[in-house]
Amino acid sequence: MRAMITATIAATMVFPGCFFGGEEAGVEPICEPQEKKCDGSDIVKCNSDGSDWAFYKECPHGCKKGKCIEPTESCKPTCNGRNCGDDGCGGSCGKCGAGETCNHGACCMPTCITLEGGIGECGDDGCGGSCGKCGAGKACFGGHCCTKQCFTMEGAIAQCGSDGCGGQCGTCSSGESCVNMTCVQSGAGCKPKCTGKECGSDGCGGTCGLCSASEACNWSIGVCAPTSAGVVEGWLRYEVRTPTVDFWGAVVLDDVQEGDGAGLLALVADSEGNVVGASQVDTEGYFAVPVSGEPAGDEQLLFAAMWAPSLEADEPLLVVAYPDSGGGTAGSMIPSTPWAWLFEVPPGGYVGNILVTEAQGSGAMFLFVVTLAAMQTVAYDLAGGVADKVVPLAVLWKPGVAWEDCGACFVGSGGAQNIADAYFPQSVFIGGEADGASAWGYPVTLHEFGHYVAHNYSKDDSPGGDHTIGQPLAPPFAWSEGWASFFSVLTVSRWLGQAVTLFWDIQGGSSFWLDYAEGDCSGDGLFSDVISPASPLAGMYQELDENWVTTMLFNLWDGGEVPEVGANDGIALETATVMAAVSSERILCGDRGAKGVDFVDFLDAVACQYGFITDDLAYAVKEYFGFPYDGNKSCKTCN
Repeated sequence: MRAMITATIAATMVFPGCFFGGEEAGVEPICEPQEKKCDGSDIVKCNSDGSDWAFYKECPHGCKKGKCIEPTESCKPTCNGRNCGDDGCGGSCGKCGAGETCNHGACCMPTCITLEGGIGECGDDGCGGSCGKCGAGKACFGGHCCTKQCFTMEGAIAQCGSDGCGGQCGTCSSGESCVNMTCVQSGAGCKPKCTGKECGSDGCGGTCGLCSASEACNWSIGVCAPTSAGVVEGWLRYEVRTPTVDFWGAVVLDDVQEGDGAGLLALVADSEGNVVGASQVDTEGYFAVPVSGEPAGDEQLLFAAMWAPSLEADEPLLVVAYPDSGGGTAGSMIPSTPWAWLFEVPPGGYVGNILVTEAQGSGAMFLFVVTLAAMQTVAYDLAGGVADKVVPLAVLWKPGVAWEDCGACFVGSGGAQNIADAYFPQSVFIGGEADGASAWGYPVTLHEFGHYVAHNYSKDDSPGGDHTIGQPLAPPFAWSEGWASFFSVLTVSRWLGQAVTLFWDIQGGSSFWLDYAEGDCSGDGLFSDVISPASPLAGMYQELDENWVTTMLFNLWDGGEVPEVGANDGIALETATVMAAVSSERILCGDRGAKGVDFVDFLDAVACQYGFITDDLAYAVKEYFGFPYDGNKSCKTCN
């Protein structure tokens, strides 16, 4: 890590380098874009800017809850002991009393109370619903939204210890201890790492030395500094472009907005290029880099698009790199340099607001912020907070540069990247074409990251090949692509703290979008088409539209960490549950349904973890999504 930092500074490449957010100004929305509702016997849909409703679809048999009522002549109502809810034929099994809600066919009185007896703002309402959701980086604790504190003294992401909100930042494996919220090897087998350090952690539960009474330890670099040491501080922001679906149904990129440079590595170097301080930019773009003594004005401040649990790591686990070449074949060895942005430090150290513009490569900063959000899911939900279990990943992007064999792709083997003399075994290539989404196309970037997750922490039996919207694919192929898109919308939804179900891309000046909440996709003219659904009569071996797999996954996941959208299926899988399922022995060694890992295997893996939800899961998948899952789970392990 230190070697890469030194090489980055030495390169003196000033690539002044986004964050997703913001709304279009000037239009006061009256409805949620793409929302549907009934207008008599017709369905109307909210315009892309939220300004008005427009005709969407005629319903010959009437409209209910924004959907057409199907003919009921041959329908037999089914309540089976349910005293409320849908009877399956457009009717009702009964109505609940005032203040009650229907939860799986039973009337229930929601309760939202804090530990102190007040009204809760988050958490389970006891009836399958929610008292409210907390934003990104927060957790619900005792009915209150609490900000998680999972950073070490050096500013790195914590691997273990309390998050301050009733939970843990992670757990250490056997033979390790939690020191300064970092997992370190304990016992006689641990080798202290104190080279070049005079204080701070030795990585084995001890210290590299103590500072004098008039000094304090700068943990980020292991150096004693006077207690009157200075600080280089300010706010890092960057320009970003966000998408809008226009009146004609096309995806267009808005004018630049500003976002916070969350997670960037902030380094201060002296006049000779030696690192004298380091920290991490926080979630609001604020940085405070401690240095020994008040800055004289000859220092430089560098922001690097790379992340590792600490500066003592041998190499970063994530880097967004600037390829030295003008293109080539994705996966080929391409010498690259980490994207970095260099600024002068004024006397005293107060830098103030820094804005990295689009012309300075803010797209690379956006790619880093997006992929760091995904890497945190890997670090916490798949690797258990253990850095050694996180497979390093490089993301290569350069404005105007296209790759010969893909617009965007993940390379899992045979394409190690040389980045400032550090080698990354796996990489994601993002095209920088001017007539495409380029760095702003976060759904595609995170889709490729989803393939990285499957490749390293799950199993992917996809045969590969061309695939388009609405195309029926072999079950393992549909699962592979559907999972990758689901990981994309899951990551964005968790990042923003709200359900984001729109997946989009722009290629060669043309665009498309898919809405996984409603099962819609872009079509010709003003109206959208429908993602091809599963057939209730075709069995569990049927070919599937990859986007229907994503639709089913998202609807089974929402309702817990984000509000329920689309089908109210009564299932709300937590991210931890989903990740535990895809990485389970049931997925790795079992096989039921079509040959190869598919949607059936995923459902089995979830049901094997939580057997008590098997019936509800099977009911939801069949009744709401038309996939005939039989619920006869197989819980095979690798033994």
